[in-house]
Amino acid sequence: MLIKVVKEGDLYSAEVTKDGEVVLWRSPRPMPSNGLWLALRSIGCTPEEVVNAFQSVGRPSPYYHWADEMGPQVEEALAGDREVLPQAPFTEAWITYALFWEQSPIPLEDIIGNADAVNVLIPTADEIAWAFLRLKKRGWLVVQGNLYGLTAEGRRSIETIVGKDGGVLEQAERLHAWMMSHPS
Repeated sequence: MLIKVVKEGDLYSAEVTKDGEVVLWRSPRPMPSNGLWLALRSIGCTPEEVVNAFQSVGRPSPYYHWADEMGPQVEEALAGDREVLPQAPFTEAWITYALFWEQSPIPLEDIIGNADAVNVLIPTADEIAWAFLRLKKRGWLVVQGNLYGLTAEGRRSIETIVGKDGGVLEQAERLHAWMMSHPS
């Protein structure tokens, strides 16, 4: 699929074609980047295809919009200024695996993008904050300003837990099973 994104002020529209000829989908109206992202993902476009399409119009990543909205909430939770209710048990493994993909601390928008690629879902601010708080209790979370990552110990432990075989979701499921039997 070929995705052509057009910037219209602060909004975006898109057209998806097959081989650049047959129109498969066209956005019904200009929309915010995150709304267009969700629409494109719902018709089967991959995260990589959508990111590349947005980069062609000078937008680094459609995840940036979500990161802007969620960042303050995540920071408040990590500082202890905001209570976060417990989330679904898989959430800790999902967000941890999204961090595990990268070797160094990364911005929130990359974590959101990785989480979408792992579980085909955009995490909420509460899901990210809850997972980070659990990782913090384990001693596995690194925070450097607006960048987040795993400690060397956390990374080594996760490498041992997930192994090298199986797909991304299978490895995340292994991490989830381990986390369930080893609560933080």
